Amino acid sequence: MTKSGTIRAVLGGVIIAAAATGSFTVAESADSKVTKKLKRQIGVLERVIDEVLVESPNFLVGSSRNTHGVYLEGFGVLLAFEASLISKDGDWEFNWGEGWGKLGNKFKFEQKDGKIIIDLGSDDEDDEDDEDDDDIEFDEDEWREKHEESQRKLYEAGKAELAETLMDYGETLTSLADDQWVAVAAFLRDSDFFSSKKMSTLILKAKVGDLRAYSQGNLSDKAIADRIVEEEY
Repeated sequence: MTKSGTIRAVLGGVIIAAAATGSFTVAESADSKVTKKLKRQIGVLERVIDEVLVESPNFLVGSSRNTHGVYLEGFGVLLAFEASLISKDGDWEFNWGEGWGKLGNKFKFEQKDGKIIIDLGSDDEDDEDDEDDDDIEFDEDEWREKHEESQRKLYEAGKAELAETLMDYGETLTSLADDQWVAVAAFLRDSDFFSSKKMSTLILKAKVGDLRAYSQGNLSDKAIADRIVEEEY
């Protein structure tokens, strides 16, 4: 089974369990027009998105219960969460290359009384080691370029994950009308990639009627993907 298939299997179990127990709720005022069925469906979709985010190799979230959904009269359902991007080890290793390895050879690590002691080495290094030090270079511009490209790929892959979730599970909100929307809003934080792009919010939304047509096989993957509206700011 592919990774996507595994996630879908897990989410399928989440939907069945949540629907059976009705354990997820959305806040409701005394005069709210939100039915218990819609509240339950929103709660299930909250949990689905939470599972996607926790398992995501792209987005980083601080909690396994991070998504909150609301019904907006005249619009549909909005599901929102906060997320950052995962930092790949390779981002930090890239520019150091062999130079980092040479520098690392001068450090000695020792555990003593429950603490890690770092020995920076003696001053009596031979001339050959001193020459090696001159070879250690750090190209900050190169590092930033590599890091930004890595973060961009994570972000694009993360968006694809959310779009796929919207395509596969948005139609489970059966209480909504065809002309209403299902929207996912990500509040983006704690990433220099987002800061450099002056971006803090991602919204993906689709019409319920289109999502239903896709689930019934009347729209192709490309057709439904083209109908998902994306906003970034």
